[in-house]
Amino acid sequence: MNIGDFRPPLTAADVPALEMGEKAVSLLVERIAARDAPPRHILLTPPVSLRSSTAPVPTGRPARSNRAAR
Repeated sequence: MNIGDFRPPLTAADVPALEMGEKAVSLLVERIAARDAPPRHILLTPPVSLRSSTAPVPTGRPARSNRAAR
């Protein structure tokens, strides 16, 4: 199956696999060098390719959240 086969074209996050791997190795090397240091977290913000499978939030009513109540 090819990405062009989907109707409507799907919105997708472009996962930066190389950057993720580089950051993971860097964090691992840091942890090995300083075992007592607290873990660090890195947030990657991949680009999103907006296509026809998304639409703007309708006006006149609040947006719904898909997150479960905590």
